[in-house]
Amino acid sequence: MSLSTNQQFRGVSHIVNYQVEGDTLVIHDGMYLADYEIPNYQDESGFFHFWINETPIRYYDTLSDNRNILVQGVEA
Repeated sequence: MSLSTNQQFRGVSHIVNYQVEGDTLVIHDGMYLADYEIPNYQDESGFFHFWINETPIRYYDTLSDNRNILVQGVEA
């Protein structure tokens, strides 16, 4: 799922894993290593795009060398 504060998803959008439980959106954010819930998410001011049977389109402004970053305890 993508999150944005802009209805057209212009600017920076953020991709997270999610699960819907009733009217609550349970989110796991792998980038920020955080888990949180959004109750009554359909009434929230943010915008959500659920990627169902499609691959998210990602654009990058810059690329940087990340070979020194540790990934799950194994040096990349």
